Amino acid sequence: MNNSPLITASLKKIPNNDLTGLLKKPFIWREAVSHCFCSQCQTLGEINLDHARGLIRTMRILGNLPEATLETPADLAKYYFITGYCETCGIGPVSVKIKKIGEN
Repeated sequence: MNNSPLITASLKKIPNNDLTGLLKKPFIWREAVSHCFCSQCQTLGEINLDHARGLIRTMRILGNLPEATLETPADLAKYYFITGYCETCGIGPVSVKIKKIGEN
């Protein structure tokens, strides 16, 4: 099993930077449970359950606990992660946040 996120889009190429529209679309990757958006390179990817749990662990280490209960794939599908860097851009600030899809 591959834990790397599947890159589904780069917001630099999306008309009107429609992140919410992309997040509401069905997953492409059959293992996907959530999305991850890199604030540095503006890349959006689909992530599996192991990757999501890793991001939640990082949030706990950083003292940035998610307010929502994120125990099942159905819970995770309602939210997306925002990170300071990703595998595409390689290096940046260690930060992880989570937002409910549709909230600003």
